[in-house]
Amino acid sequence: MVLLLVSLPVVSATATEILVPQQYGTIGQAIKNARSGDRIVVGKGTYRENIVITTPVVLQAQSGPQDTVLEPLNPSLPVIKVVDTEKVGIKGFTIKGSSVAGVHLLRTKSSELRDSLIEENLHGVLIEYSSYNMIYENTITRNTDGISIYYSSNNMVVGNSVDRNSEKGILLLSSHRNVIRNNSFDANWWNGITLLSSHNNTIINNSVVQNSYAIVVTESAGNIIRDNYTMRRLYFILPVALVYLGIIFYLVERKIFALYYSDRVKRIWKFRD
Repeated sequence: MVLLLVSLPVVSATATEILVPQQYGTIGQAIKNARSGDRIVVGKGTYRENIVITTPVVLQAQSGPQDTVLEPLNPSLPVIKVVDTEKVGIKGFTIKGSSVAGVHLLRTKSSELRDSLIEENLHGVLIEYSSYNMIYENTITRNTDGISIYYSSNNMVVGNSVDRNSEKGILLLSSHRNVIRNNSFDANWWNGITLLSSHNNTIINNSVVQNSYAIVVTESAGNIIRDNYTMRRLYFILPVALVYLGIIFYLVERKIFALYYSDRVKRIWKFRD
């Protein structure tokens, strides 16, 4: 198993807690005025913003995803984009409605996304050119792709429910040495887990059931894939089973028909004799 030491976001002793909407009316204003290490605590409500984070801050909902919803003001941009920074924390939101991504980590290191509901986006979570991040205990559902990891290494995806997305559960493209552990990738329309040109990843103890295909590995080497529970969607198996049952019934019926008429012919000839 590959073990990663991930430096997760922490709040320094000198950090300030910033309250939204009490101190700043929008999350964007709070981020603009925050310093490295500050914690931005967001109260209940629905916030329509495209949030860009370029400073090491923690963005946290006060009451959890059931009460704190983030939607994009411009749906053609990510709801939250973290770019060219490190040690950012995002916790406790519902994040929805982007035609790009719910959360986009771009050239980001050592950051954490946790305890959030991410739904109805093109990519639930999109990670590009980023490393040592943790995606932890989120529900990522009803997106096109649940989690997309491109050209990124040494990230951890642990304890998430990545279910019922309209394409893939998780896709790794040219991404290496990532750990995918203790997640569910269930009932996604296409593949549960897809590795494309991705090497030396660790994929263990995941549930990958009721997808069209469970785990698909293409042009990838050195991956550790074990102890995953996999099962394809039943209605892909059922037609094959029905074909075999049809053949069996046909053969049995033909045999019975042949025996019946063979015996009847014998009786007719015996009667004529």
